[in-house]
Amino acid sequence: MKKTLLNTLILASLFFVSAANAQVGVGVPAGDIHPSAELEVKSSTKGFLPPRMTKAQRLAMIAQGSTTFPAAGLLVFQTDGDANEPTGLYFFDGIAWINGAGVQGIKGDRGETGAQGLTGATGLTGTQGLPGAQGKNTLAKTTTEAAGANCITGGVKIEYGFDANNSGTLDVAEINPTLTKYVCNVLQGPIGAKGAQGTPGDTGPAGISSGTSKNQMMYWNGSAWVTLNPGTNGQVLTVSDGNLIWTTGGPGKIVSLNCAGVSENGLLYNGLASSNVSFVITYTGGNGGPYSSQSISSTSVVGLTANLQTGSFETGDGSLTFTVSGTPTSVGNALFLVTIAGQVCSFSMVVNPSITDVENNTYKTVTIGTQQWMAENLKVSRYNDGTPIPNVTDNNLWNSNKTGAWSYYNNVDANNAKYGKLYNWYAVTKYNNGNKNVCPSGWHVPTDAEWTVLTDYLGGENVAGGKMKEVGTTSWFNPNTGATNTSLFSALPGGWRGSKGDYNGIGAVGNWWSSTDTPSGYAWYRILANDRGTTNRDFGGKKNGLSVRCLRD
Repeated sequence: MKKTLLNTLILASLFFVSAANAQVGVGVPAGDIHPSAELEVKSSTKGFLPPRMTKAQRLAMIAQGSTTFPAAGLLVFQTDGDANEPTGLYFFDGIAWINGAGVQGIKGDRGETGAQGLTGATGLTGTQGLPGAQGKNTLAKTTTEAAGANCITGGVKIEYGFDANNSGTLDVAEINPTLTKYVCNVLQGPIGAKGAQGTPGDTGPAGISSGTSKNQMMYWNGSAWVTLNPGTNGQVLTVSDGNLIWTTGGPGKIVSLNCAGVSENGLLYNGLASSNVSFVITYTGGNGGPYSSQSISSTSVVGLTANLQTGSFETGDGSLTFTVSGTPTSVGNALFLVTIAGQVCSFSMVVNPSITDVENNTYKTVTIGTQQWMAENLKVSRYNDGTPIPNVTDNNLWNSNKTGAWSYYNNVDANNAKYGKLYNWYAVTKYNNGNKNVCPSGWHVPTDAEWTVLTDYLGGENVAGGKMKEVGTTSWFNPNTGATNTSLFSALPGGWRGSKGDYNGIGAVGNWWSSTDTPSGYAWYRILANDRGTTNRDFGGKKNGLSVRCLRD
């Protein structure tokens, strides 16, 4: 009881002294309290609640007292605030008030790409590469075949081979006997017995009551009467595809076909329907006469047809254009034997390999340097073991997700056929998806280093982009700078999906993932754009949705 009373008297004495000086000290002698402090506490085991005041009240303290006011270390809690000086603890460091904010948080996902900067100056043109080795031409040789074992009534012998010595003539040593063909004369059979009288036919069409004009004549083409005007002096009447036409010098004739100079347009792929594929054969010595349409089936690799429309030869030199249709059934050389106006030409087109994913989507491929790439964007919605990859359409779920996912651009499935799907990075790397592979078996998502091998082979990042982009402005926005697609990579501007779920850039930008991430938690990718011919290497947040091209193992 006595001890408690004594403590009470001592405490009251301390507070009495402090109140007299308008200051309070706890654990500090009254004479040692700093003049800037309303309360000074000294303890190594307990804390204290600081004064609470508004921002205006805190700032007003600087105008009070002497030049040493406020004291360094003075602490208050500000009850209001704004964007620059928010609510919280503040201490005076002897010069200015400091906000006691916490340490900086972990760096968030990469933000959306900013506005396009100004185009840099064009780099210097690189040195011209060395010419490639001259390929060998395929030649055909025709000779008269006497009647015998190969042709009972005789005919024409056609021999093929590579022009190994580049002489322009197929020598005996160059002939490949396995390709030799024979076009035999038709053996005339005996005249058959007279057949029985047929039943009367249907009544023919009514005649033309008005007749024809002077020098005109009419003929029936199988479905209607056709009026034929008179020809000019020296012309002859010729039948072409069921119609009568006047021609000069009789049926069409040429002197030679240029088999060695055939030009090709477009590429053929095993298992994929031919699209915009043709070849052109030039000729000499045309007489201006007509020729009929042709459809020539391929051999060696079957499933293709070369089609020639009805026309007339030029007088002199000219060319014939064959369009190629159908779907090749294997990889190799599709052979076409062209016979027209008494001339024969053998020509072959390469059928390239294609690949098929677990959902039977078939993709064109292209070999660039030492690498074999898909020439189209990936479309699959499953890993190659059959495990589904979720299609995440909701923006909030896309932003919060850290496992493999995909979406169509703008969630419109019609974009899949042309541009493929957009995948987050968690779907494309086996280190984050349970060791699964989004590419077909034997293929993989390229590493950052493998992308660099590609761009280096194409001349470096400053020029590689133009060589990789599809030409024209059907898919790319104007101006599609530098686009030549000489690599046949055929890049398309599929845009991207941001980490927050927003869609951007279709028609202007294409982005493709690598499987390589950075030490700071981002991942490397490549960018092509409509307003530059470069390839840009960059890194971004793993939640972004980008296109994927697979590379053969």
